[in-house]
Amino acid sequence: MGQSQFPLFLSETDCSISILAKPESQHHQTFLAALFKQPPRPSRAFIYDLDAEQPEYAVLNYIVKDCLNKIFHLHGAVDSEPPLLMPVMDVEEERSQATFIDPHGDIVALPNNILVPFAKLAVRGSTKRIKRYHIMNVYRPK
Repeated sequence: MGQSQFPLFLSETDCSISILAKPESQHHQTFLAALFKQPPRPSRAFIYDLDAEQPEYAVLNYIVKDCLNKIFHLHGAVDSEPPLLMPVMDVEEERSQATFIDPHGDIVALPNNILVPFAKLAVRGSTKRIKRYHIMNVYRPK
């Protein structure tokens, strides 16, 4: 590739990226559909966590979780799992969360506070009062 062709290549790439980035573009939807329709690779799924070792305390996690579940149930609480992914509404929030693109092209994130997803769920269900709990991972920036 000659020196004179290099800037032309960059401008074509920039143009392609800007077309793909526009949500109203026909190419945007085609790109996302192709991205999310890729067939799974069973070999990759098998070896993904092959080297991962369970920590020594992993067995204790199940015992503690079971004990907490029993205590909450004794007091009348129900296990209610809030939605895992939430749409990103604030650019500052996005920087502090693990973000992903959903199949519709929207940016979603793992919440670092599970109270907000539950509050949205409660409002949609017109919940007035509930004793609820859910034990799950919370994702926070380092």
